[in-house]
Amino acid sequence: MGQIDYDEIYSRYHDKVFYYIKGRVGVTEDAEDICSDVFTKIYENRDRYDEGLAGVSTWIYRIAHNAVIDHYRTQRASEELSEEIQSIDDIEEGFLNRETLQELGDALKKLSEKDRAIIVYRYYDGLSLKDVAEKLGISYSGCKLRHTNALAQLRKILEKR
Repeated sequence: MGQIDYDEIYSRYHDKVFYYIKGRVGVTEDAEDICSDVFTKIYENRDRYDEGLAGVSTWIYRIAHNAVIDHYRTQRASEELSEEIQSIDDIEEGFLNRETLQELGDALKKLSEKDRAIIVYRYYDGLSLKDVAEKLGISYSGCKLRHTNALAQLRKILEKR
């Protein structure tokens, strides 16, 4: 996986993946099991990850998306998958519904201008953190730290709602 190791991926993405899965299956215990399976697959396939094909988060959410589909196939083999799951083309954007986008927009307004810019460049414009750092004229490590802190602030703001 290049410079990103499994422990970093686990700590960075575990909660995001868990809440993504929980939002799809609705049952906490099922979400925990599926999430565990996802990180097992990530660990087992970490050497196969090709950063030229997809970003790490896209790769991770694709694995999570497929795990949710597999869950529905095995749990409800006779029922069709919900249209919501079938219609997700872009995982990172697909899990955000209108309400979530409105809440996210309100939460972004509470961040500092620089932190908001980092989030917007990273997730809306799809820039890498290296490119964001260059665009904002700050060091990569400083950008990475601000990015992590901004996401933590957003999480706290959104959890209060």
